[in-house]
Amino acid sequence: MFHGSQGVDGIFCPCCHALLAEPSDQISCGEDERILKAAASKLSRKTRIRRGQGLVDVHRLRFTQSFVVNWLPRSFDTFLAKRIIRNVIVQPRPPEFEVSWFRGYGWQILLCDNAGCGEHIGWKFTCRRRANQEDQDESPAVFFLLITKASKMATFLFLSVVLLYVFYQVSNATDIKTILLSFVSFAFVMLRIIPHM
Repeated sequence: MFHGSQGVDGIFCPCCHALLAEPSDQISCGEDERILKAAASKLSRKTRIRRGQGLVDVHRLRFTQSFVVNWLPRSFDTFLAKRIIRNVIVQPRPPEFEVSWFRGYGWQILLCDNAGCGEHIGWKFTCRRRANQEDQDESPAVFFLLITKASKMATFLFLSVVLLYVFYQVSNATDIKTILLSFVSFAFVMLRIIPHM
């Protein structure tokens, strides 16, 4: 989430509105070329932000999850950041290198920790350095990909299909048992889908 009339004042948690990154924390277009080269797939567009007294351009990147990662894939509009100022929990597991949007980088999920918020706000990417790496390029060891907008189209399409199915079952039911079974099935599906909403 962004605020500002002539640029961006910062990146905020979409749930509790805690400040996560300031404009000085964001990676500008000149600084992000090595990261963008490592990006597996992206749709990039430049956005102007306020930094100090001037304006700088940053890339707004769009990524879409695979069905391998999430059975209800989502699309994310994101910004790159060098650091996050506070209010963040990094998922307590090793970085995942197999299914990564950036080649050579492993990801960990970031959650907002402001007053126990728990909202998914992005990912921390850590570079996999090899001990025998001869040429030390200037790729950053760590950077952050912060969510500014998340699309839930697949979730809503799935929910629409489930609602149509329940409506069909209830309208064609001949006994109360079928109606109850339809609502129990719907409740089970809702329990499974709520984390993706």
